[in-house]
Amino acid sequence: MLVFTTKIPVKSTLTEKMFIDLCTEWVYGSPHYHNLEIKYDVSAHEDYEITKENVKCQITCYKDSNTSIVAFRLNNNDNGTIWIIDLLFIDDNGNRFISIQNNCNSRAYDPRFPKNHKPNFIKKIMENEYGADDLYFSVTDTPLICDKTNAVKYAEYICGTVKKPLPMVYVSKDFDSYTVDYNKLAKWLSGMAYVVVEDSKETSFLMKGLTDSKNAHNGYIGIYYPGSEKYQIYSSADVLSGELERSISLNLQQSLINHMSSDEYNWTQIQTLKAKAKLVKNENSSKELAEFIEYADNTEKELKEKIEYLQRTNDALTAQLESLKVKKQASTICLSTDLTDFYIDEQHDFVLYVMREIASKMHNPDESKYRQYEILQSIINNNDITGENERIIGELKRIFKPGFKWNSATKNKIKSLGFTISEGDHNKITFHDNKYMYTVASTPSDDRGIKNLMSEIEKGISISKKLL
Repeated sequence: MLVFTTKIPVKSTLTEKMFIDLCTEWVYGSPHYHNLEIKYDVSAHEDYEITKENVKCQITCYKDSNTSIVAFRLNNNDNGTIWIIDLLFIDDNGNRFISIQNNCNSRAYDPRFPKNHKPNFIKKIMENEYGADDLYFSVTDTPLICDKTNAVKYAEYICGTVKKPLPMVYVSKDFDSYTVDYNKLAKWLSGMAYVVVEDSKETSFLMKGLTDSKNAHNGYIGIYYPGSEKYQIYSSADVLSGELERSISLNLQQSLINHMSSDEYNWTQIQTLKAKAKLVKNENSSKELAEFIEYADNTEKELKEKIEYLQRTNDALTAQLESLKVKKQASTICLSTDLTDFYIDEQHDFVLYVMREIASKMHNPDESKYRQYEILQSIINNNDITGENERIIGELKRIFKPGFKWNSATKNKIKSLGFTISEGDHNKITFHDNKYMYTVASTPSDDRGIKNLMSEIEKGISISKKLL
């Protein structure tokens, strides 16, 4: 099972020998692998293997007209749990990357997913300053600063008009402070994302105009993805105190796993490419060999599709598992309902919203109500709101605003939020059930109409609005 992956752009001055030296330095500096003595001449491009006790190191190389790859694999048998770390140095038409993939294989029956494990090798890349240089998007373990002079570059990324190799985590300013330790966050996310920190509220206002309000602001943190309009917004109010950095890091790691393309190079694919190259060189290759190659290609394609499906399933199950965790509770409450959630934790969050509203009205509970207040506060403090409702409402507000246009891009966004669309003389959108059907004019006559539509939708499906 893949538990960590990233693809780090590195400097063009990094050579294959420097890469192997860095791998060796990492192994020798580790308390788990230091007994291995690796002696490898990368210029020979030959296969290499060394084993000692429970650890095995393998090196292989592949080269064609456009691409050169040196792959370093470390296999560690930790009491029956196999950790396999693959480090690939890729030179693709002069563009150089280090791809890192960490897999965990275990035969134990355990309902828990293996923890996302970021290899310490990434720290070595940062310490040696091998990350690619870029005027605005350098690969480093320190934060990049967004100010009035360069805001347009980060705004372009947020709007999806430029594509860089890594995601971007944007840390906005909350009045005169920040809600996260952005220096610590930059180290945690090094090699996985660019951490960009806005320098002032003035820059925040500038970014709002440049991004059409897609920028995280007022102390919120945004994760934006290269060449995409998809993003996530995080707030310190959504997690336990001091846990925001960790939550962002874990969610980003899972996103990178889910995004990993089946076209990315990996150890097995390199072995297949090498085998195919040998067959092609054999002048006596028969029809049977050609058929075998075709069979192998089809099998590989099927396996890649299965891996992608399992990774998507893993992401969904992980989200559900996190929503069911009980943090520091002495007891658990289980309530029954005959309704099906329209989205993850809809009814769970509704109950918490109602409890928060009641608790907010009990500022000075008298003695007869103290136990009620104590129970309310305990449930509220020990259960997190998932917040999918706010995300859906927030996205709808970004869609139904002045200047709204009914086009394919808008319709796709609406569908992604759980709505179905019926087009005709009157366009209608339905949120899971016909009780929640709304009419959308294809050519809205005024901004007031759009505002009324959004108000009607929010009144119908929002679970966070006040009841009392």
